[in-house]
Amino acid sequence: MTWWILPSLLGTVICLYVTRQTSMYMRPPAGQYMAAMGGMVAWWCAGQWASLLWQNLDYRYFIAQLQYVAIASVPVLWFSASLCYAGYDRIVRRWAPLIWIPPAVTILLAFTNSYHGQLWADFQPRADSVGLDITYGPWFKVYVAYSYSAVTIGTVILANRIGFLPGHRRQFFYVISAPLVVLALNLPFIFGLQLLPIDPTPLGFALASLILMSALKHKVFSVLPIARRHILDKLEDGVITIDDQGLIADANAAAKSLLGAEAIVFGKSLSDALPQGALATGTDHSETRLTDGRWLDIRMSPVQSLDGPAKGQIVLLRDITRDKHLQHTVEQTQHTLESLNSRLQEQAHTDDLTQLSNRRHLYQRMQEEWSRSERRSQPVSLILLDFDHFKKINDFYGHQTGDHVLAEAATLIRQSIRPEDLASRHGGEELAVLLPDTALEDAVEAAQRIQQTISDHKYSSTEGQELSLTISAGVACREPEDGSVDALVARADSALYHSKRTGRNAVSVAGHNDVQRLGADNKQISA
Repeated sequence: MTWWILPSLLGTVICLYVTRQTSMYMRPPAGQYMAAMGGMVAWWCAGQWASLLWQNLDYRYFIAQLQYVAIASVPVLWFSASLCYAGYDRIVRRWAPLIWIPPAVTILLAFTNSYHGQLWADFQPRADSVGLDITYGPWFKVYVAYSYSAVTIGTVILANRIGFLPGHRRQFFYVISAPLVVLALNLPFIFGLQLLPIDPTPLGFALASLILMSALKHKVFSVLPIARRHILDKLEDGVITIDDQGLIADANAAAKSLLGAEAIVFGKSLSDALPQGALATGTDHSETRLTDGRWLDIRMSPVQSLDGPAKGQIVLLRDITRDKHLQHTVEQTQHTLESLNSRLQEQAHTDDLTQLSNRRHLYQRMQEEWSRSERRSQPVSLILLDFDHFKKINDFYGHQTGDHVLAEAATLIRQSIRPEDLASRHGGEELAVLLPDTALEDAVEAAQRIQQTISDHKYSSTEGQELSLTISAGVACREPEDGSVDALVARADSALYHSKRTGRNAVSVAGHNDVQRLGADNKQISA
């Protein structure tokens, strides 16, 4: 036994630990290949320290044969893990039988070497040290070329896929340095340069495993290597790539500016960098407000691997704060315009003095109610009102008092009718009330109620003098014989004239062919 077993023993322990960590932190299938490679490297290292335990030649020869199970497998496992990690796992699955032919032949030749010497032409212990003097056979050179090609191609593909760019430099360093350490110690030994009494390759594996331990600790290989060339730092919009587990794989400068460089942590979940609920499930588009008041538009699209299924997503971030402010301004302006338009429309339909609807609005509504009455066979009635002797009020008290009394009476009329009825100024001191869905009897009742309200109220002049007021009214309801709105208005006007001609302060009703003046008990008192 010698202290030279320590490097390989250390390599065995570290590799077994790395194998366990790889299976936990590296996604399949790359993680599976990497874990298998860790197990084979541990086997390789174990073979070296086991062979140093006993100097018997047959024993050491047998251990060397067992070692070749790992020696032949490690390069292919590295090649397979690298291609899968870079997104070429379909290629590995398709060509696996062909890829594994040289390792299988090498293992077979190792266990049958005593019959042909293709792997070892001579295998003897050194007299002055624990090492071995080995003369390699023809197949050894073939497999060395194949192994180094597999390791080199896998490393180059993986390094090229990651790229030596900001955000991926740590991954690039780990990918390059681990195999280089092993090659740096293995190559001199292969070509006969004996720097140590034993094969230094297991020592290289121990150092490489330490590098991989550091990589796994920082979760470097838990992030899918999406090509950085698809992200341009000159874009004003933020671009973030995430893997299929939602972990951040890359981000451009704009994304770091939008979310803060401290929020963009490779290997961390994207949801941690955004406000809660920003990534709505089941949708590829959402908007969210940041804590500083800015608004972000978030769009997500899948990223396809080179040989098949989606391997992550591209997240596009756009600052839409200005758009939101503009939208808010437009909405406010639109609301203001609608309000102004409503006020203008109201003013266009309103009489300035009485604040009742004007004549134009009255006839517009009468036409609408007339059409609806025809369609639905429902009644519509009209009351025309005229203040009795109103000219005397203007002449005696002045037009200012007359205007005041007219406006006050208009308010009383508006308060005496239903919300669906329309009170309006028909012209001068003449007012009108349109009553939709109202039969003649109900219209007469409304007219008498208005008449009573107007006559019971006490008015005052601008100088405080008390005065009273009465009205004459004419009521008409649409008849089948009426051909238009004008016919209804004409009959109501005829009834109003009849009230004034027969003594004023009364309500008269216009039928189709006659007009009746009503008394307090609604009975006809004149015709």
